[in-house]
Amino acid sequence: TDNISLAMLFRAMLILGHAVPAAVALALAPSTSMGRRPQPLLMVATAEPVVADAASPPSTDGTKWVVMKFGGSSVRDAERIQEVCALIKGQIALGARPHVVCSAMGKTTNNLLAAADEALVSGQVDVSPIRELHEETARTLGLLESPTYEEICSLIDECEQTIGGVALLKELSARTRDRVVSYGERLSGRMVAACLETQGV
Repeated sequence: TDNISLAMLFRAMLILGHAVPAAVALALAPSTSMGRRPQPLLMVATAEPVVADAASPPSTDGTKWVVMKFGGSSVRDAERIQEVCALIKGQIALGARPHVVCSAMGKTTNNLLAAADEALVSGQVDVSPIRELHEETARTLGLLESPTYEEICSLIDECEQTIGGVALLKELSARTRDRVVSYGERLSGRMVAACLETQGV
């Protein structure tokens, strides 16, 4: 569903008259299987950024921007993250400027939702499956000394506090549930960033 929703997003941008250049290239890759190299679900190549933020100002030198979206199976463990980083570096080698979007690692989203539900029902807060997965992945990738790994640990602590609030208040609103789920994407994005940093990117 990720690739379909993202495709609809960019088509909607065209319909609504947003500035999406004619050079936009959309490639929707099939689901990743055990024996296949992970591929981004969505790639958009353009001379101007489709997604711009304060940290990534519009290019003035004609650099090609590429949006790369990786699903959870593509970032589920250290090996897959290394392959994702290789794909990103490949785009950089071609002269592109990638914007990378990552889904949560493996079963992280399910584990986050389960932790929130358990906190609501029993008052117990347990994020150990999330912490252990990311710690083991970081160790395998050699990231434990990375400054970005400190951000990962801080995010997990923040997530634990958020779920602790659910246990304390005995309330799990849609907004809080969305906040809990968001930690998965934020953690995987930082994991990929930390891996790239160790490779000089």
